[in-house]
Amino acid sequence: MNANTFSNIYFSRKPFNLSDVHEQARYEQEEGRAEQVRVELKKELSSREYDAFTESLLASHDWMAGKGGSKNGLRSVIAIVAPKRSTLFVDPSGGDYARYVGIEIA
Repeated sequence: MNANTFSNIYFSRKPFNLSDVHEQARYEQEEGRAEQVRVELKKELSSREYDAFTESLLASHDWMAGKGGSKNGLRSVIAIVAPKRSTLFVDPSGGDYARYVGIEIA
């Protein structure tokens, strides 16, 4: 696996906020539905920006448009990073909002 791929990512479809992501990820982990992803873009946010982003994951963001999707069982994502926050893996599937949001669970 290279530096741009991650395993053990669990996704939530159209979550409203970070709480929804964690709840769905626990369920997906119990069901054994981990996915492998390839990071196509790393988006760095401040802690404040990250918190605002995770409060309304369905909001529109120009920098997401046209990104994401799956090919050969590998999901293409945007890695959302911020100081002292968990990395989120977002697959907008061509849209401009966080259609699928994943977190890594070891």
